[in-house]
Amino acid sequence: MADNDSDSGSEVNEIDDQQTPKSEDRSSLLKLLTKAVGLDMTTIAIPVTYNEPLSFIQRMSEYLQYWDLIEKANATDDPELRTLYVAAFAVSIFSCSERTSKPFNPLLGETFEYVDDSRDFKFIAEQVSHHPPIGASHASSPAGTFWQTQIVRTKFAAPNSLDCRPTGTFHVKLKDSGDHFTWENVNTMVHNLILGKLWVDHYGNITIQHDGSKRRAELTFKQCGWFSKGWHDVVGTVFDENDNARYSLSGKWNESLYGTLLKSGALNKKKQKALVKQAKKAGKDNKKEKKKKSKGSPSLSESFEDWEEEKPKLIWTHYYATRLAPGLLGEKWGLTEYSAKLLELTPELKNTLPPTDSRLRSDRLALEVWDTKKAASEKHRLEEEQRERKRQREKVNGEYSATYFKRVSPDKDEWEFLGTYWKEREDRIKQHQKNH
Repeated sequence: MADNDSDSGSEVNEIDDQQTPKSEDRSSLLKLLTKAVGLDMTTIAIPVTYNEPLSFIQRMSEYLQYWDLIEKANATDDPELRTLYVAAFAVSIFSCSERTSKPFNPLLGETFEYVDDSRDFKFIAEQVSHHPPIGASHASSPAGTFWQTQIVRTKFAAPNSLDCRPTGTFHVKLKDSGDHFTWENVNTMVHNLILGKLWVDHYGNITIQHDGSKRRAELTFKQCGWFSKGWHDVVGTVFDENDNARYSLSGKWNESLYGTLLKSGALNKKKQKALVKQAKKAGKDNKKEKKKKSKGSPSLSESFEDWEEEKPKLIWTHYYATRLAPGLLGEKWGLTEYSAKLLELTPELKNTLPPTDSRLRSDRLALEVWDTKKAASEKHRLEEEQRERKRQREKVNGEYSATYFKRVSPDKDEWEFLGTYWKEREDRIKQHQKNH
């Protein structure tokens, strides 16, 4: 779902601020959406009570919560194993999407930074276009770099679903090997938008392609069938540069993934089915073990040479799923400990963040403490200010220009990071230290 930031739109009546979309009859939403079948939902106003206290570009940062998979990929000398870990990372991106509350639509020019000094990890995103809504992001650490441009187009699909078609290319470049991988997104359908319990289905095929060779991982996200058959399932194969199947990948995008070192020869459907069955059994056993042991990130120091042929090996688990943030964030919105880090607003951050940072949005801050009336009024105020800025640009025939990213070419919706943000951040911190 998306906010209405368009010039022609107007705010719909907000639903009872003491009710949530899970408890009220969603009648106001039903009236709204029955008029919107087939329309782009980014032009439709949705009550703020359907939001979570994150901006969409903050959610883009959440995609990278399992960056340790990139660190593992960078640490191995095996090219196909590097591909396997990058493929697992590509799947792990979807693990945060089971939450069905919608993020705030970013304002044009909105930014978000996230820095983890413990691993020398830096992330920056900017909303570079408003219609269509486009977010660009860039992340780096000693293991490599990640960048992405994402455009989300959504349509209400009668009778009760939201069809999401995110477009844009994901990039990962590993530092030590120089390997550069790219892939596109899969389709997403949000079901029971009006009636029933909301649930999300990702489905389709993607290829994680190595730039400069035929090495790749081909993945299939299975579409949910009757009685939830296939829901969350992912299967895939890693091929070397000579088109030989080297590893298989199977599991669930919301739980865990297993990799299997294959024997020489083609991976036929019968063999893949047997490996998937074997991996599912291993997954059930792993769930039982997780109840007995403390949960945590798989160690980077594990051996990359101890793979046994035809024996599934756990390579990723969605351990944040069991680590909900304390208080309202975890109870109401299901935000995890990692998600909560994206909302932290320490005194130092308050004094050094640019005013465009998502953490400082007044509507988001109000919703974070469940002040829905203030959140709705602030959201409306911010959108009106944005519309006024657009009108002022139109008076002088001026076009908006992004601050920290630039468009690669006029005929391509891809943006690259200019690199200036981190120097500005350093200057802001120095200025603050000088003044205090």
